[in-house]
Amino acid sequence: MTTPTKEELIKAAWDRWFEADYSWEGLKEKGLQDYWLTDPETGKKRTEAALIKAGELIRAEGQKTYHIAHLPLHYKDGTPTIKTSRIDEVQTRLNNVIQSRLKKSEFLWNNLSENNDKTRFKDTVARFDGAVLLKAEFHDKFINADFFKSIFVGSTDFKKARFFGNADFSDTLFDEKADFFDANFDGEAIFADASFVGGANFGFVEFGGKSIFFRTTFAQEVSYAHANFGKMALFIKSNWPHTLNNHLDAFFNAIFEDFADFRGNGFKAFSAFNGAQIKQNLAFDSPEKESDAGYQFMSELNEAKQSGKYKDANIEALQGGCRTLKQEMEKISDKTREHIFYKFEVMARRELASTPWSEKIASRIYGSISDYGMSLGMPIAWLLVLWVVFAIQYASYYNIMPLDLTKSPELTAHNLSEIAKALMVSGSRLFPFGAFEFVSRDFANQLSATHSDMVVLGYRVLASFESLLAIILAFLFGLAIRRRFQLS
Repeated sequence: MTTPTKEELIKAAWDRWFEADYSWEGLKEKGLQDYWLTDPETGKKRTEAALIKAGELIRAEGQKTYHIAHLPLHYKDGTPTIKTSRIDEVQTRLNNVIQSRLKKSEFLWNNLSENNDKTRFKDTVARFDGAVLLKAEFHDKFINADFFKSIFVGSTDFKKARFFGNADFSDTLFDEKADFFDANFDGEAIFADASFVGGANFGFVEFGGKSIFFRTTFAQEVSYAHANFGKMALFIKSNWPHTLNNHLDAFFNAIFEDFADFRGNGFKAFSAFNGAQIKQNLAFDSPEKESDAGYQFMSELNEAKQSGKYKDANIEALQGGCRTLKQEMEKISDKTREHIFYKFEVMARRELASTPWSEKIASRIYGSISDYGMSLGMPIAWLLVLWVVFAIQYASYYNIMPLDLTKSPELTAHNLSEIAKALMVSGSRLFPFGAFEFVSRDFANQLSATHSDMVVLGYRVLASFESLLAIILAFLFGLAIRRRFQLS
C-alpha cells in the first residue's frame, strides 16, 4: 500500500468535504442548522439576521453561505474566504463560538441526573461535524465530541484534553501535526478514515474505551509511546509511513489491555512494536511470500544502518519490534511467523556494534547452513557437500587424489574403485551405523599398517571433525522438522 503525498491527502479531504456540503443549506439538510442557530448561553433560537450581525453567518456574493465554523479557506471555485484574508479576526471569533458551545456541553453533562441521563444525553453532544478549524488549541473537556469530516488547518493541539463519552474524528483531516499528548478518552476514540498529514502524537494518552483507527493514514511521524489502550484497539487497514524514522518506537511502552488488531496494514513497520506490552492477543498480517518478508525486513534494516549516529539505536528498535512480534506469534502458536520474526531478530542483533564478533560469525554460519533453523533442504545439501569434500580428502590417502585440486587425477578403473572406497569412508563418518558401521574403523587400521602415526592422527582428527559437523547438520535438520510440523 503506497502512502499518498501530503498534497494528495489534503486535496482528497477537501474534495470529500465539499461533496458532503457543509454550507448553511447543507447544515439544514443534515439537521445541524438548529444547533448553530441556538444561543448556547440562553438556549434561545436566533434568527439568521442575528447570526449575520454577530459575525457567525458569512455571506459572499455569488457564493454559498457558511457558518463561520464551517467556512472553508477557499470557496469551491477557488475564491479566498475571510479565513485566509482576516485570519486573526476570524480566529478570535471562531474560538469564542467554539468555547461557548464547549462550556454549554460541559454544563449540561455535569447537571445530568441518573433519571434523565438517557433523555438529555443528545443535548450534551458538541456538534462540530465538518468544522474548519484554524490552529486549534483545546485543553478542555469535550462531551461526546463530534468532529466527523472536520478539517484542522495548521498545527492542532489537544494536549491534556479530556473527552467524556465518545469522540468522533472520522474522516477528519489534520493538515499539520496533531498533538494529543496526555489526552484522555473515556469513551470510544474514533479516528476511522482520518488523515494525519503532518504527524500524530498520542503519547501517554489513556484510551478508556475502544480505539478505532480503521483505514487511518499516517503520512509522517506517529507515536503512541506510553499510551494505554484499555479496550480493543483496531488499526485495521491503516496506512503507515514507510520511512523508518516515522514509525520507529511508535508503540514504545504502550500497553494494550485488550485485543489489538493490525490486519490489513501489510507485513511491515516492525520497529513500531519495540517495547509494546500486549496483554491479550495481537493480529498481524502474514507475508504473501517468505521472500517478500525478507525483502521488507532488509529494507528496514538497511534504512536503520544508514541512520548515522542513531544507527545502533534504530537497529535495536528494529530488533525489539521483531522480538515483540515473535512473542505474539508464539502466544497464538503460529510457528511459521514466530520463526520468521526470530530470524529477523537474530539478523538485526548481528548488525549491532556491541555484538561480539564470535557471535556475528556464528550467526552468519547458522543462517547460511540452515536459514536459522527454518530450512529442511539446506542441512541435507550441506551433508552432501561434506560427504564429497571429505571423500576427496580421504582419497588423498590412497595416493589417487592429490591435495592440490588444480591437478586432475587419473580416473582409471582402479582409481574409480578407490574413489568409491573414499566415499564410503566419508559416508561412514556421516552415518556411523548400519552398512557403514565398520568402514572407517577398517580404513584406520589399514592406514596404521601402511602410514606413520602422524598420518593416522591426521585422519582421526579429520574424521572426528566431519562427524562433529554431521551431528550439527543432523540437529539442524531435526530442528527444522520440529518447527515445520510443530512437533512438541
